[in-house]
Amino acid sequence: MKTKSILYILSFAVIFFTSCKKSFLDKQPDDMLTLDQVFSNKINTEEYLANVYSYIPDEGNADNFNLTSASDEAKFSWNGIPAYNINMGNWGPTNVPYNVWNKYYRGIRSASVFISRVDECVEISIDLRSKYKAEARVLRAYYYHLLMRQYGPVVLMRDIIPVDASPEDIQVGRNAYDECVSYIVSELDIAMESLPSKTTDRNQVGRADQLIANAIKSKVLLYAASPLFNGNPLYANFRNQDGSVLISQSYDVSKWKDAADAAKKVIDLMPDGLYKKFAANGQLDPLSSY
Repeated sequence: MKTKSILYILSFAVIFFTSCKKSFLDKQPDDMLTLDQVFSNKINTEEYLANVYSYIPDEGNADNFNLTSASDEAKFSWNGIPAYNINMGNWGPTNVPYNVWNKYYRGIRSASVFISRVDECVEISIDLRSKYKAEARVLRAYYYHLLMRQYGPVVLMRDIIPVDASPEDIQVGRNAYDECVSYIVSELDIAMESLPSKTTDRNQVGRADQLIANAIKSKVLLYAASPLFNGNPLYANFRNQDGSVLISQSYDVSKWKDAADAAKKVIDLMPDGLYKKFAANGQLDPLSSY
């Protein structure tokens, strides 16, 4: 009797699995999609762009970025954030607080891949593809800015390096600080040609638009005009291995004019002011100003 039961179970299993449609079981997991599959589908393409956005830091979170606590501007004793280790001297080459180098270069690479392949998704209109591409361009420029804010001159990855590249292909030197600034400003200017002046859809608040791009541009140019990077003699020996100077040793007063013009443009784009405003009922209007 026991043998018959086993045979019945085996027979049922064979009938069940052989009767299933192949398309039901023969599916590739979503996290194993190839890039060809990603950019052949509207939803997957938009999710890829959302991933590019995901590298934006929450600078309101002290654990993410609170270097003011590691400077002379503040006295801070909370040992729960990396700034405490900086103050105490508990850091070095193998223990680097706020080590975001890899993070932002992953974001930069993701943005570059999106820019180079989004036009393959014909399910998305041409105009929307142009807008999405511009958003990714702004994000890439922003991640470069965040790297420069922390590390000074960085490596501009204008081409997508293959994942199987040799060590020699990825050992490239930094670009000069002014070259990095010019590249970021140029990328933002290109992006703004395909972006709305300001996001008006409440469901899309936070997406890159001309206002956000101009704000990033303003800050990049302000840093470039600062004495920290504008003819700073302390960086005279900061050079690449080929001897090229990374921080210009010539002070350029016109950089202040560029920074002022960029800041004025941001102000002009915000007629309601630079601060968020509350409605009469006390509720914050996310589109009043941001």
